[in-house]
Amino acid sequence: MWHCLLFFLCFILHKLPRVQMEFMTDHAQSTASMISLVEMESVFIKQLDRYSDDLEWKINTMESFLAEVQLKRVPWKHTPEEYVAHPLTSFSLIRRLHEDWSHMEIFMSHRVGLDSLNKIQSILDMAKPTEQDLQDALSGIDVIQSHYDLEPTDIANGVLNGRQYNTTMTTLECLAMVKFHESNQQMHSAIGWYEAALQRYDGARDGHLYREVLNFKLSDFYGSYARALAARGLWKPALALLENVSDLHADLWLLQRQLRNLMDLHERHETYVKKDPNTEMIACLGLYTPIRNRSCHYESTRTAFVRLAPLKVEMLSLDPYIAIYHDVIYEREIARVMTLALSSLKGPGRYSKRREHNIKSVTVYEEENSQLNQRTRDMTGEQVKEDKDFRIYNSGIGGYIRYHMDNLAKEEQQLNEVPHGGAISFPQLEFTVWPRKGSALVWHNLNNNLELDYRVAHISCPVIVGSKWSKFFPLTFIQKFNFT
Repeated sequence: MWHCLLFFLCFILHKLPRVQMEFMTDHAQSTASMISLVEMESVFIKQLDRYSDDLEWKINTMESFLAEVQLKRVPWKHTPEEYVAHPLTSFSLIRRLHEDWSHMEIFMSHRVGLDSLNKIQSILDMAKPTEQDLQDALSGIDVIQSHYDLEPTDIANGVLNGRQYNTTMTTLECLAMVKFHESNQQMHSAIGWYEAALQRYDGARDGHLYREVLNFKLSDFYGSYARALAARGLWKPALALLENVSDLHADLWLLQRQLRNLMDLHERHETYVKKDPNTEMIACLGLYTPIRNRSCHYESTRTAFVRLAPLKVEMLSLDPYIAIYHDVIYEREIARVMTLALSSLKGPGRYSKRREHNIKSVTVYEEENSQLNQRTRDMTGEQVKEDKDFRIYNSGIGGYIRYHMDNLAKEEQQLNEVPHGGAISFPQLEFTVWPRKGSALVWHNLNNNLELDYRVAHISCPVIVGSKWSKFFPLTFIQKFNFT
């Protein structure tokens, strides 16, 4: 398996142009791009397991030698004089020290598991996630937190928007979020993640591994947390934090004394006022009253085909026109377009005001008279001309499209079930539409005067859990003129 992965990575590096390779490495921007990381870590686990077996074999060999030597010494362990007085034991001692221990010294100096180590190093050097990948992942978690009004401690404990999941965060992952927020001057959020990091720390479980392998010092963590609290004027919580841990390191004791002195000099004590929900938070949480006058019917008049096979339509709004067409893309079609898209997904490029966040997409060619395009004509009517190409989107960690307005009418077809999140919301109309596999959401961005109707400005909300695959058709209206 390792050889196949290495060959694939070499092929990608050799064949793809530089720009495309950069897109390929933007792992956090698409769940499809992260599948290879699961396979990569599986290789690492296998190689580490082999490395552990090699070390265990070496330890067992040394323990076998040690047991044999100690067995010869047991009867005389308290009287060395008696031990060397016997010719067989003294001969054995001299021979072992002259021959066996020299061989054991060579055996001890031999490094085992080098093959496994080299394989891991080769893949890491070639294809490990970059610092930018990590920043994308961190910003994705931040997007989920901000759009769904989540507390860091809840996220760390696997509670996402009211649902308990069996996946939690480690202390080190929480501290990565701390660093992200501190670098963005979001100190209140950083303190929330400090609290989550402390809550998730288990000394019995984490202490040895974190200290010896992962470069984590508990005293440094408490010091940083206390300083962050003090910087926000939270003197009493900072001192309470240090109260029972100052004996971990002399620096903590000195910090505790310093904070007491500073607290006497400063009167400021910060109180945090939680902000009211913003437009995007209300939209993505779906905090609107239910849609009035929602209706369902079968469309059987637009084309000859729908007279034979009517389409199931759920009307959300007549003015402006927004409707859901149910069961209009089939499993075989979904499999085909997703297969076409998988190898070519690209990120949106990196600029500060880009509309898409952690989403990759690709334009896929479609024959103008294909069944998919014909079905779009059945849904939208003869007065609409479809582009023969459509665009496939796949979300990554916290993937969403910001509040925006399109210039053309749109049809979005949902290619998979999204377990949690990922809705499309129209804030000015005050309703949110949750994704359903096989459905198509159609809306008009122009009014009857062919002017932009800003009431249909919308946001594609972050996916909380799962992956979102969508297919977008831009629809171009043909204006008909009557010259008679």
